[in-house]
Amino acid sequence: MLYASYCTQNTTIRNCYIKDSNNIIKYFQERDKWIEKYEKRESEYLALKQKLEDITQKCNKTKGDENEEIIKKDIALKYNHMETQCEFLNVQVNILSLEKEKEIKKNKELEIIINKQNKEINCYKQILEKLKNLNISFKKKKEEAETKMHIMIDNDLVTKNDNSLLKGIIKINDKLIDVNNKVHSNINTQLEKTLAKLSLANKKIKKYYEAINNMNENFLKYKKEKEKILLETLKINQELKDQLEKKKNIEKSNNECKIKLEQFIASNILLNYYQSKWKLTEYCMNLLLKFISSLNGINKIGWI
Repeated sequence: MLYASYCTQNTTIRNCYIKDSNNIIKYFQERDKWIEKYEKRESEYLALKQKLEDITQKCNKTKGDENEEIIKKDIALKYNHMETQCEFLNVQVNILSLEKEKEIKKNKELEIIINKQNKEINCYKQILEKLKNLNISFKKKKEEAETKMHIMIDNDLVTKNDNSLLKGIIKINDKLIDVNNKVHSNINTQLEKTLAKLSLANKKIKKYYEAINNMNENFLKYKKEKEKILLETLKINQELKDQLEKKKNIEKSNNECKIKLEQFIASNILLNYYQSKWKLTEYCMNLLLKFISSLNGINKIGWI
């Protein structure tokens, strides 16, 4: 029964090992996804860096343009954000790769331990088979001795006076009893040793199983924390996108206002021009009227 329970526990450990190997495959797939995300972010980062360099060159050529300075600030902010995000993803990929290496090492150690335990189980099987063979041989010898005793008893009935045969039978019986006791004691000691070894193996298996469960729980906690951090970064990215859209809308409204201001200034200049022209014409008309009135006055005086 103990051997059967040990075998069932061994099968459960193998199933757990298969599950752990499947989890490791999933972890590698997740790591590959993170590497793809990192490469995409890195390409975006390089493109933004190139844009920033181009805009800085343009800004150095034309320092008076406020729109280009605003665009430069926005792209610098986005560049800094993408740089921090790339560093974060790089750190996360390194952490996941280190965790996978640790898990692979632990799984290799577990494989070595399971192989050792399988070897021990095979040894125990061989011992049990030897014990079974010993029991079978002992039963055969016992049966042969019993048949001999029956034959000797039958002969004793024929020859009642032969006491030497009875003494020999008693000695043989005593020897057989001693052999039987020795065999039983050896079997009991070997069984006790095997039971002790099996109990130790069960304890070791339980410890390793508990350690694997703790590792899985810790990894799940770590994964949840990282998912929270990623959600927060996604929220921050969304907020930055919204801010960029707002800034773009503000820039559009500013450009429209500038166009309207330029139109308003142009119309004011025209209005001032026509007002000054009208005033000048009015002033000239007044001068002409005064001159005409003065001429009329002179003519009247001369005629009188």
